[in-house]
Amino acid sequence: MNVTIRLCGDKVVPFKGFFFSGGEPHVEIKSPENLLARKVLIDARLGNAEDFMMMLAVTDAVKRCNPAAVLLFVPYFPGARQDREEKGYALTVKMYADLINIQGYEQVFILDPHSPVTPALLKRVVILNHIPLVEEFLDEVGVFHLNGIICPDAGAERRTLELAKAIGCDNVVFARKKRDPRTGSLSGFSLDSLPTEGHYLVADDLCDGGGTFIGLAGEYRKDPKGTGSLLLWVTHGIFSKGMDGLAKAYEHIGCSWSFPAREETHPQLHRAGAIFEDLFPTRRR
Repeated sequence: MNVTIRLCGDKVVPFKGFFFSGGEPHVEIKSPENLLARKVLIDARLGNAEDFMMMLAVTDAVKRCNPAAVLLFVPYFPGARQDREEKGYALTVKMYADLINIQGYEQVFILDPHSPVTPALLKRVVILNHIPLVEEFLDEVGVFHLNGIICPDAGAERRTLELAKAIGCDNVVFARKKRDPRTGSLSGFSLDSLPTEGHYLVADDLCDGGGTFIGLAGEYRKDPKGTGSLLLWVTHGIFSKGMDGLAKAYEHIGCSWSFPAREETHPQLHRAGAIFEDLFPTRRR
């Protein structure tokens, strides 16, 4: 179950949740009296549409227990990549945001959103700072000084520059993707020259299949100064094609616990911030 009910103080409230054969979610809270007049946090690590429906069912069940307030923690926001409005296409991020807004949560906590569109669509949103998680990852793998951070594409520029400033890294190296204009598929990568040898970190908000990051690692190794260790941080690790290709390209890979783990363990994968409560709240829109 990827949805949890918590009271203030991080106490977990047991409930029974399942789906009927027709696909409808069902929720039964074991001791509903424990939620009366209490502030309740619904912790939703969403990995698919079924998880989202269970989250809505849990929300409805919680509200029927007359709590003082209901908050939502949804670190990986579904549909965040589908954020461009175009005739004939679903604006998926708004579809999810609208469904969340009508629940009337007192606050909605999200982590490292893909673009400014997601927080702009949500009511009473709090954006959690992901940078302490990156620092936790670097400490865990024993890298206390980065020689540079690699920005994977134009969309990640703002996020990369903010990270570099926060952790005191002077060098940001910019990469670009090459796409086939006929098909839109990736056809290659390019990377600015590295300023020096040493430890480099590729950082972005999300990794799905990993093709972009594997391609960038290849460009890094082509540079005469690309002889040092190469690390990868992605806040939301979907890893839909597994870890093997990424593990060959990077010494260490870091992500948060925002997305349900497809692989519980991997020797090169480090998950930071098992409990996010220390991050609450950082910034409110």
